[in-house]
Amino acid sequence: MKLYTLINPDENKSDAITDFLPLDSVKTGNAIRCPKCNKFMGMLPLLPPIKVEIELFGNNFGDIAFGTGDQILISETLKKLFINNNLVGLIDFLPAEIIKVKYKKKLGKLSPNYYLTSVVQGNAVIDDKMSNLIREEPWICTECHIGGIIKKAKKIVFEKNTWSGEDIFIARGLPGTIFVSEKFKELCEKNSLKNCMFIEISKYNFDFYP
Repeated sequence: MKLYTLINPDENKSDAITDFLPLDSVKTGNAIRCPKCNKFMGMLPLLPPIKVEIELFGNNFGDIAFGTGDQILISETLKKLFINNNLVGLIDFLPAEIIKVKYKKKLGKLSPNYYLTSVVQGNAVIDDKMSNLIREEPWICTECHIGGIIKKAKKIVFEKNTWSGEDIFIARGLPGTIFVSEKFKELCEKNSLKNCMFIEISKYNFDFYP
């Protein structure tokens, strides 16, 4: 099965680019730590009640709204599809109250109901060598593979037999990047969900220090 990176599309590639920002009053919980070295493996999770500000860069609301960290907002449509098709990899579906909507263009429809959900920390491990991935400092812990700031990668390759079948997940060694299965990608495309863009991991690359 092919795997893909889920990314927030560029403005010229989608009419439904959607971001979210929690209000300052929203509390946070404890971040996940590596059970072996105790390093943080993610950001502080938002706790209910969830109150957010939505920012749109097109005419429509996305079925996925991106923020920071390992949590995303998903529409009620995506939530139902995810559950009814027995996909795995999202933890909790917390109702989100939209306090404000910022937009630049005329809106095509009203906001959907959104839910805050956490993307699971998967077992898949980034193969730094095969991915041509460069870090400022190498990782030391064989459990979390958290190293220094990541500079660039030419593609994404996972260590053999480490992906355990999640349909959406964060990989060890590359925090902040969301990966999905072919099943998740096909579900979004078949149902014409918005603000979902996928790049096959063999073609996904980045360079933060060109």
